[in-house]
Amino acid sequence: MRELIVRVLIENTVTSKGLLAEHGLSFYIRKDSQSFIFDSGQGLGLKNNIRQLGLNLRNVSSVILSHGHYDHTGGVGVLLEANPNLTFRGHLDLLNKKYKVQGNEFIEIGIPHEIKNQISENIIFNTETVEIEDCIFLSGELPYGIFKNQEGIFKIWNDEYVEDTFRDEQVLYIKTPQGLVVFSGCSHNSITLTLQHIKRITGEKIYAVMGGFHLNGLKDEEIIKIVREMEKLEVEFFGLCHCTGLKAFCLFKQKFKEKVFACPVGTEINLLTL
Repeated sequence: MRELIVRVLIENTVTSKGLLAEHGLSFYIRKDSQSFIFDSGQGLGLKNNIRQLGLNLRNVSSVILSHGHYDHTGGVGVLLEANPNLTFRGHLDLLNKKYKVQGNEFIEIGIPHEIKNQISENIIFNTETVEIEDCIFLSGELPYGIFKNQEGIFKIWNDEYVEDTFRDEQVLYIKTPQGLVVFSGCSHNSITLTLQHIKRITGEKIYAVMGGFHLNGLKDEEIIKIVREMEKLEVEFFGLCHCTGLKAFCLFKQKFKEKVFACPVGTEINLLTL
C-alpha cells in the first residue's frame, strides 16, 4: 500500500476560500487506485466543494453511510448527480425513521425520504463485519453503550417511538502497514467501546482514527476519562472533527500534542505519512 489519501468534503468548519462548511461529515478516501466516499453530509455544500476541489467521482466504487442521520446521508442526491452508478453500503436500520425530542415535539432527523427512494435499489446491507475491498472493512454492528447527551434520540420501531440504540452505526477500517486506520461518523455508542471492539476482533493495533467522536456536551471529567482510555489503546494519531466538540479537541490536543489534527473542509492528508 503506497498511499491512503483523505479529502474532507463536508465538516462543521472551513478555513479555505470558496469552500462551504455545514453541520455534517463527508470524506473522499483513496487507497492506491481504489476510491470511495464515507458519508455525504446534509447536501448543502457538497456540490460546491466537489467542484472547488476538482474531484471526479466517476471512479468511486461505493459510498459508505455510517448511520441514518440527515447530516451523514442528505448529500446522497448530489453524489448520484456526479455518478449515477454508485453503490451504497450500510446497515438495514439506517432506513428507519429517527427523531430528536425538542420540548414536547419529535423532530425528524433521519435519512430524508427522497434519499431512501434514490438508494433503495442500489444499496448493499450488512450487519456483520464485511471486507468490501482489499483490506477495507465495514465493522458491522458495534457494542452498545450510551452517553447522557444522547438521551432524547428516538427511532420508529413497530410503529412506536423507542430510544435509538444506534444499531445501524458502523465504522470503516482499513488495514495498513502501520496498523488500522478507523473512520467514525459519530460513534454515538462510545468511541472507546468501538475501538476496543475493533482491536479485539482484528487483533491489530490502531494506528489512526479520523471522524466524529460525539463528545460535544460532555463534562471535562468525562472527556478526560476517554482521553485516558485512548492512551491505553495506544492510538497514534487522531483526526478530530464534526461532533467531537471544541472542548474535547483541546483536551485531546493537550494530552497527545502533534498527534492530534483538525479536519476542516478541504483538508487533504496522506494518513500513511503522518
